[in-house]
Formats: sequence, structure tokens, C-alpha cells
Amino acid sequence: MRVRDALRDPRRLKTEVLAGLVVALALIPEAISFSILAGVDPRLGLFASFTMAVSLSIIDQMQPWCS
Repeated sequence: MRVRDALRDPRRLKTEVLAGLVVALALIPEAISFSILAGVDPRLGLFASFTMAVSLSIIDQMQPWCS
């Protein structure tokens, strides 16, 4: 799905924004937990996961993730 398609349909935009928020809220404790297990600062884990998610969404190569 393209951004243009979501912007044209307010209902689809609402669905996409809600999906993004749910993924972001699920990603926060996961990133913190894995960074603590790896022995690094939790802020670094959050920054790395955020950077990866944003960069992959920009280049449109994001595949479904399993954790």
C-alpha cells in the first residue's frame, strides 16, 4: 500500500495510523527487554529499533517481523 492511497481515504488513514501506534507500543517493551538482555543501554535499543523501522518504511522493504 502506498502513502498516497492512505491519504485519499480517511478511513484507511485512520486504520494505518492505529496499526502504526499498536506496533510502536508493542515495540517499546520488546526493544527495552532485548537491550537489557544484551547488556546495552535501553535507550540504545529503542533508538536502534526506531531507526530500523523508519528507514525500512522509507525504502519500502519492510517484511513481516516475527519475534
